[in-house]
Amino acid sequence: MFYGWTIVGITFATQFVAMGCIFYCFSVVLKPLAAEFGGGGRFSVTLIPVALSLAGAFTAPVIGRLVARGSIRNIMTVGCMAVGVGFLALSQATELWQLYLVYGTLFAIGSGTMANIATSALVVNWFARRRTTALGISQIGTSSSGIVLVPVAAWLLANWGWRGAFAAFGVAALCLAPAVWLLVVGHPEERGLLPDDDPPSPEAAPNAGPAANLPTTREALREWNLWVISLVCGLLFMVTTALITHAVAFATDAGFSELRAAYVLSAIAGGAAAGKLVFGWLADRTSERISLATAIALQILALIAMMNVVGYGALVTVALVFGLGLGATLPLVSALLARAFGRDAFAAMLGLMTPILIPFQASGAPLAAWVFDTTGSYDLAFWAFVVALGMAAAALLLIRLPAAETAEPLVAAEASV
Repeated sequence: MFYGWTIVGITFATQFVAMGCIFYCFSVVLKPLAAEFGGGGRFSVTLIPVALSLAGAFTAPVIGRLVARGSIRNIMTVGCMAVGVGFLALSQATELWQLYLVYGTLFAIGSGTMANIATSALVVNWFARRRTTALGISQIGTSSSGIVLVPVAAWLLANWGWRGAFAAFGVAALCLAPAVWLLVVGHPEERGLLPDDDPPSPEAAPNAGPAANLPTTREALREWNLWVISLVCGLLFMVTTALITHAVAFATDAGFSELRAAYVLSAIAGGAAAGKLVFGWLADRTSERISLATAIALQILALIAMMNVVGYGALVTVALVFGLGLGATLPLVSALLARAFGRDAFAAMLGLMTPILIPFQASGAPLAAWVFDTTGSYDLAFWAFVVALGMAAAALLLIRLPAAETAEPLVAAEASV
């Protein structure tokens, strides 16, 4: 079997643990943390993920450069350890600022190295023709964590409290580190292979390892596609972060138990898992742009329906539809970036993209919390998110993609900025 599929498997696992524990399960502990640290209000607690996002503006460009130039195996192993130590530290937290600190340091490092930049770059290195499909399967790790870990977190919360849940997450991340160290191989050329397991040809001079010539920061920031793809991704992440952060609270506000509310979030995650496969398959046969526009349309319809549905079954169904569209975001944005800039520059460009989209991503959850605390309802925030999704769909038309499957790598200047 082509070793690239082993790479897909290990990146699936790291994203399952990192994004599930850091991102999805935060919705489960939102109310307990608000009760203990926020005086019952939700706004100050929803700033915890904002600390993660803001820190990512500083760590992501560095991680992107390290991934492009260094050992992805070492970087991902360090990420596992950072997440593990972070959750164990959080299980002993006594003040709100301590949660801000861990999310803004250890988790910022962990999320960029166990998921997002490192894992996407790793899959891009190993696949070309089947890239979108491979990215989709790999990133199902994020969505499946919402299906599995959210109910587990709800059970841990009921039986062990939020501190016990955080301690369990920390142990899981630390246990994953040896597998990452043993299995991760940064480039297929390190094993005498080519992407997609293609046979070597005299015309192709395979890249023997990490990229030597990367665009400087100044050159990269002059790239039109970087800004437009960042705008699209930022608007989509703003909505995603808000919905996932508030999904359990939204459902409990509607009168459902915490366990049933957790399954609403699991439904979003389940739809996202299916969406990664469906829209990855569609993109490989049509285009990333058409596939992503279709996925955004599904999210818009689901958001409008979510404000009007009555009954648990209807809410779960709408959550599944929203998740189906949501699932397209990560693999398709990654595929767009890889096609625009080529695999050598991909990690560095993804790292630079993060600070650009942070203001959008960081604003979604606090906006929803402020609207709820002010009006007692999420409806106004949801309408704002519908507008944001429409803007993201329109911005897709502004992306300038090369005709070839992969762009020519950018040439770096002598001195980096």
